[in-house]
Amino acid sequence: MTALHSFAYAQARAQARYGDRLEDSDWQRLGAVRSVNQYLETARATSLGPWVAPLSQDMDHHQKERVLRAVWRDTVDEVSGWMPTDWQEAARLWTELPDLPSVVHVQRGWFAPEWAERDDHLAEALPEAAGESEQNAGAAWLTRWRSAWANPSRAQAEALEAIATALFPGFDATGVPVPAAAYRAGEAAIDAELTRLFRRHAQTPVAIFAYLAFTWRDFERFRGGLIRRQLFHDGRERSAA
Repeated sequence: MTALHSFAYAQARAQARYGDRLEDSDWQRLGAVRSVNQYLETARATSLGPWVAPLSQDMDHHQKERVLRAVWRDTVDEVSGWMPTDWQEAARLWTELPDLPSVVHVQRGWFAPEWAERDDHLAEALPEAAGESEQNAGAAWLTRWRSAWANPSRAQAEALEAIATALFPGFDATGVPVPAAAYRAGEAAIDAELTRLFRRHAQTPVAIFAYLAFTWRDFERFRGGLIRRQLFHDGRERSAA
């Protein structure tokens, strides 16, 4: 293992990015914006700027989805490159998180959406999923992620399981959706738990995956806000449908 690929190096990079995360007040300011263009411009002025850079105001929501999926894969590839070689496969599996709903879609026998054919990654993954029996895609992904762990200690494995729980909020242990009010009430607790893991397990895989979990949650929050505004607040999209 080289110094470049040690967890100390990964921790230093993650720590710097963690310090740049948006505060609640930043999210509230972004949430108050109604139009797509204002949303993008407001986000561009924050640490979300690198995610906004490849987006164009003229893209429809399918184009924005494809770009954002590519942005997420690049984000994960960068973080996996910080890590020791034997943990990089486990990190790279996180590139698949945005694809899980589409995987479930085709496993249920439905046609892949037309826009997915223009996403090289999905165009390759979905035909394989179409031949599989329907299953809990999140649970199947977690099984593959656990199998990619590179011999963590018992304490690290327990902490990684806590991160797994944070990855899929909104569902109980049997896959049943949790009521929306309960889910919202749990958001602060999830952030607090990830913060605890990030700080307590510094310079270990736990801290870096806690950072990735934070990043995924921020990405989903940003992406959801953008697509909702594209579909429901920016009248151009609905009038064109």
